[in-house]
Amino acid sequence: MNKKVIAWIAVLLLMATVAVAGCSAVTPAATEQTDDLSKEAQPAANDPNSAPSDPADTGSNASDEALKAATDKYQEIIDRLTAQNATLERRILDLETTVRHTISAGKTHIGGYAAEYADCVLNLYCKDSRYISTSSGGNIGCRGTGFIITEDGYLLTNNHVVSYSRVTVWDGEYKETPYGWVGAEKLVSGQYDTIKGYFDDTSIYYEDCKGYEIQVVYRNSDYDLALCKIVTDEPKTDWKAIPFYEEEVVRGDELIALGNAHGFGLSATTGIVSATGKTFNDTPELTFIQTDTAINGGNSGGPVLNLFGGLVGIANCKFVGSNIDCIAFAIEIDKIEAFITLAESKKEITVSYTTVAAPEAEPTAA
Repeated sequence: MNKKVIAWIAVLLLMATVAVAGCSAVTPAATEQTDDLSKEAQPAANDPNSAPSDPADTGSNASDEALKAATDKYQEIIDRLTAQNATLERRILDLETTVRHTISAGKTHIGGYAAEYADCVLNLYCKDSRYISTSSGGNIGCRGTGFIITEDGYLLTNNHVVSYSRVTVWDGEYKETPYGWVGAEKLVSGQYDTIKGYFDDTSIYYEDCKGYEIQVVYRNSDYDLALCKIVTDEPKTDWKAIPFYEEEVVRGDELIALGNAHGFGLSATTGIVSATGKTFNDTPELTFIQTDTAINGGNSGGPVLNLFGGLVGIANCKFVGSNIDCIAFAIEIDKIEAFITLAESKKEITVSYTTVAAPEAEPTAA
């Protein structure tokens, strides 16, 4: 039990003792004497000639009642404090973690990771040449973000970036009429057949203006995550990668999100952890960090980092509405690691990401 709580309980018990002492100065010897006198007085109670009982005789009962009331009252306080102890200890731990993070971060400026990780984040552009959208008239597609997690080129993004579900497309021939385009329609779901990744113009990899082909290795709709790999002519094992943060984040921690917001290329936004452990009915496998960090279309699949440059989440979604501000969500790191473990098992591969922790902030082998 917390030492401070124990100290408070001791003080309350001392107060109870003093209160009881004030209510009654009855000693054990006096109590025995009172009991003896009571026994002697019992026969006289039936004697019509006996004198009326002294009201002072009820003092012992009053003292007993006061003692019981005081004991019950302070026991109630002790029970309530005991019940709250777990919550108090958790809050103290969170406070200690926040203070330690703040002190160990020193002069670190979180915005610096936007430049440091420009070589790790790719702007993803996906399309499917097999289908024409009935709404845009072009190939169905989307824009999103991916980021490198291993030196041999594995990267992560959202499943909904590299795939689509129930999209309306033209089925066979269609033609334009005075009333618009007409033709048969159908709903399709699947994975985009073309996925390209482009680095920001500040990246050392930007000279390849054609971008990189991205191969989907494993994707899972329950986790809404996809493990991909950069395709190169020659095997490359020196990609710069973002390390995973190996400790818990707490409410109030500072965050930075990197991503291809609205397809405009790499951008950075900052905010804090608003809450952790959030869940939604349509994604029961996942828990989310809630943040006020700006996350927009195109940010999906991008990294969310903390003060130590460690990955704490993957940008996933946000609430929108006329009366809603700054409520966005990122998939938590433990779910990301569970997805990678599943991908390794399903595809018989090894994903050797690195980790980072406060206060050293130096990557170590996972």
